[in-house]
Amino acid sequence: QKETEAKMQKGEFVNNIQGMMIEIPSFEEKKMDGGKNTVVFYKVVVGFSKNNKRWFLEKRYSEFDALDKYIRDLYPNIAKLPGKTLFKVSDYKSIEERRIILNNYMKSLINRRDMRTCEQFRKFLNFEKHHPVC
Repeated sequence: QKETEAKMQKGEFVNNIQGMMIEIPSFEEKKMDGGKNTVVFYKVVVGFSKNNKRWFLEKRYSEFDALDKYIRDLYPNIAKLPGKTLFKVSDYKSIEERRIILNNYMKSLINRRDMRTCEQFRKFLNFEKHHPVC
């Protein structure tokens, strides 16, 4: 019975992730280190089109970069994420361009069948916290 339950849960996850959506609609600059440094956080909306369940994340570019480095070894054919720049991206236009690239990157990942069971991808999205059945 446990084996059947596990298969059902896994099947439910695969079916549910087919209806998943992700969007990075905006970013926010926040002061850190007592106001000495400004850091950009990208607002990420994750959810399911089927039941309108949504959750919100804030991620720094370095977190997307770390995810990319980890999954690229496992999935070498994933879309390219531009590398970090030598100088900090700080002007509005550059940050907005990066947001668009990140948005397209994440959409390409969520639409891949092989990402459906990638533990690191699920952790990045806080999937288990918001969908504990899986």
